Parts: sequence; C-alpha cells; structure tokens
Amino acid sequence: MMAFSEYVAKRNAYLYPAVSLCGSIDRWTEVHFTTTHQLDCHQNLLLLSEEDEQVVLGYLSTVFWGYYSGKDNAKRTARAQSKVRLAIGRVQEIGIVSVAQKIRAAFANLISNRYVEALRQLCGLPQLGIPFASKVCAFLIPASCGVIDKVIANNYPCFGFTVDDNGYVKNTAGNKSNYVEYCSFLQKQANTLNSQGEQFHWKDRDGQHYPWRAVDVERALY
Repeated sequence: MMAFSEYVAKRNAYLYPAVSLCGSIDRWTEVHFTTTHQLDCHQNLLLLSEEDEQVVLGYLSTVFWGYYSGKDNAKRTARAQSKVRLAIGRVQEIGIVSVAQKIRAAFANLISNRYVEALRQLCGLPQLGIPFASKVCAFLIPASCGVIDKVIANNYPCFGFTVDDNGYVKNTAGNKSNYVEYCSFLQKQANTLNSQGEQFHWKDRDGQHYPWRAVDVERALY
C-alpha cells in the first residue's frame, strides 16, 4: 500500500492529541501527555486495572479522546466532556461492575482472536458504535488492533467497511467481520516493517524510536 519509508514518515507525523482522563468517575480531570507512548500506556493501565472504576474510567477516557479532536486536529474539549457526561449517566444506570465486566470480556475475546465478539461486547456500552469500540480494542491490545473510523473507511475502501450517508462506519455484522481482516492486515504490516530493522522504527514526539504495532500502522494510514 505504501513504501516502508512512507509508513515511517506518516507515523512520525501523526498529530492527534495525546489527551485522556485521570482521577475517578465522580472527579475526573483532563490530562495531556507529551507522547503517544505515554497515552497508550495510561489507557492500557486503566482498561486492564483490577479496580472496576478504573476500568470504566479507561472506557470514558477513550470516549473523551475520540471526541476531543478530528482529522483537522482542532480541539473540541466541550464536546468531549459532554459525551463523557452522557456516558457516565448511562453507566450509573447500567452499573460500574457490569460495564467493567463487559470490557474484561472484550479483552478476553481479543486475546482469543474473537474480534467480532469483542466488538459486540463493546458496542453494548454507551457511546460505542464500531468506531469507538475499535478505539477501546486498540488501547486494550495495541499490538493486535487498530481503530476503524470514517477517515480510514473513506480513504481505504479496500478494507470493505460500509458507511452511512455521512461517511460514518455502520454498526453492522459485515463491518464487525471486516474488522478481523483489517486487524490482520495491520498486524502483518507491522511484522513486515519490524523485519526491516531498527532503521525503520517509528519516532515518537520525544525522539524515542519504537517497533511497530498494529495501532502504529493504523496511525500511519490515518
């Protein structure tokens, strides 16, 4: 799809804000990171926490991060905060334990390569259609998963994702199935890039170099 050097250049130029939430569900606050590596580690620790509330905060942080900006890199803090508040209202109805259990079930399915079932679990949570469910997947296991959103779907029709009249990825069984092949492609590309040696590792915003993961290939495509 692209030359190795182009993948590296595009991943190095990835500008989406590294922003998340910290604290608790009742008293959360916005936190900014210097690098995408720091963001990924923060999100992963929250989502894989043994504490139910921290797992749910990881999900809410993903909602916040996803709505915070867009391809234009403009900051939309108020929109992101509003979406988090809406999600919290529904979480309180569903129950923190129940939401955390769904996220843990999704993780178990991902590590067993049951990506469709993982998406199904996550799409049952407030504010999560396939695009935002895939964001959670990518933070849960960045080595294996990437985000599928309207930017990827519209720019790369080869992945076969169907979109609505506004270009957004539809919440369909076919798109869930296509996510499996999409992640397989990302994994294979990451392995191929890593096989080229350290000179093709991508560079984060602090100058540190890292080997490729599925999510890094997606970020290069984005």
